[in-house]
Amino acid sequence: MPRQILSQDEIRYTLRPLLNLMTNEEGELCLRHTTVCHLRKRQHLYERGDMLRYLYVVHSGLMAEELKEGQLARIITDRGVLSPCAALTETPAHNTVTALQNATVVRMPVGVVLQVLQHNAALACWMTRQMGTTLMRTEQRLYSLTHKHLAGRLAETLLDLYRDFGTDEAGHLAAALTRKQMAALACMDTANAIRTITSMARDGILATDGRYITILDQGRLREISEKG
Repeated sequence: MPRQILSQDEIRYTLRPLLNLMTNEEGELCLRHTTVCHLRKRQHLYERGDMLRYLYVVHSGLMAEELKEGQLARIITDRGVLSPCAALTETPAHNTVTALQNATVVRMPVGVVLQVLQHNAALACWMTRQMGTTLMRTEQRLYSLTHKHLAGRLAETLLDLYRDFGTDEAGHLAAALTRKQMAALACMDTANAIRTITSMARDGILATDGRYITILDQGRLREISEKG
C-alpha cells in the first residue's frame, strides 16, 4: 500500500528541480496548489486523449508511458516529470500513464505552472530542455528498436534500464519489470522476451531470479545491442 500522507519536506524534495528555479514567491504559490495522488499497481493516472489539468511529478514508485497497447515508451521514477508536452500545451495526452507498482505522484495545476512560466525564463528553459530531451530520447529509442533484431532490442532495453535506474543492493536491475513489461518496452512479444532472456542467461550474460535480472557482462550486452 502507498503511504497516504506526504510531509511538506517530502513534497519540496520531489519538486526540488522546479522549485530551485523559482523565486520564493513563485515556489510558495505552486506549493499552495500542490496536491498528492496515490495509485495502486496497474491503475491509470490518465489515459490517451485526456486533457491534463495538472503537471505530474513522480514521488515514488514506477510509472510507465504507454504509446499504444503493448508498447511502452519509457519508464519514469522518482522526480521524473510526466508528459509535460501535453500538459503545458493544453492538448490531449498522446499516451496512457500507468503505475507499474504502487506509486505516489505530486501534481500542480497547469494554470499555476503556466502563470509562473510567463515570468520565469530559467524555468521555461529548463522545461523546454526536459521536453526536448524526452522527445529526442523516445524517438531515437523507438527508431533504434524497430531496426534491431530481438536480441539487440532486449540488450538495448536492459542497458537503458541499468543507465536510468541502476541496481539494488543485491545487484539486480532496480526496475524489476515483469517479462510482459520488459517485452513491451523492447517492442517484442512476451514469448520472445522470455526466450531471449533465457538464452542470455545460459550464455552467462545475465543472471535471473524470478522477475529480477542481474547483468553479468555489460561488454557482451553492449556488443549485442550495437550489432543490432
